[in-house]
Amino acid sequence: MRSLRVITLAMFAACASAANAEACFMLSPVRSLFFNETPVGIDAAVIARVTLMAVGKSNISDEPIQYAVARVDRIIKGEIERPFIWIGIRRLTCGDWLGPGSNGIVVGSLLRHAQGSIELMPVLP
Repeated sequence: MRSLRVITLAMFAACASAANAEACFMLSPVRSLFFNETPVGIDAAVIARVTLMAVGKSNISDEPIQYAVARVDRIIKGEIERPFIWIGIRRLTCGDWLGPGSNGIVVGSLLRHAQGSIELMPVLP
């Protein structure tokens, strides 16, 4: 009985100390922001290889999602006028989180915000 109390208290302490705890209750296919290779058969205005430089909150949009500042490494299709763009990212899997240094090919369309920032609206693989 004593061990059950200890385990219960330990679980409570672990849960209470986790400020941003999340749980995945079902298996889902792994999805990512990046394609490994240039996709074929997707109609998109922009395809580019990018590297995420920073991830966090932003005021470029009213949506409550994380944004990444991404360096444009190579433009494969379309035009991107700036060396850095914003990409709205959501937690896509129960596993790895995208962060600075993550890189790959993104596909989507560009949206210019009122303050002049450019956001790539991604098509997910």
